[in-house]
Amino acid sequence: MDGSPVQRPDSKAVPREYLAYELCMALASAHEDDADAIVAAWVADRLTIGPQPDAFQTLGSDAKWWAETAPKAELQAYVKEGMKTLGAAALGQSMRKQLLVELWKGLSQQDRAAFIAKVGGGRG
Repeated sequence: MDGSPVQRPDSKAVPREYLAYELCMALASAHEDDADAIVAAWVADRLTIGPQPDAFQTLGSDAKWWAETAPKAELQAYVKEGMKTLGAAALGQSMRKQLLVELWKGLSQQDRAAFIAKVGGGRG
């Protein structure tokens, strides 16, 4: 939202216009963090079931190829900086869980046990 007031559709507005208006008003009245999380979750879900964001639908395969061929130091640097950026970004809960699962899979059983012990066995 650019800060300009949203104009309420007139009484003859089609339902789609009215629903879009109501959606904008709900997001505008929500706390910024909540609105960001809601929109990010919707976008994440939509991207997983709908068209890919790139015209030739190669984003996933390009990323896989790069991850498989990049030197490990380069891959680690990009992932680390990407995770820092994503840490503050609004992401849907399912996307955050996917990232955590992939990181978890990379830990040895010993590292997993040490992590669980460090965070209190999942309590709190």
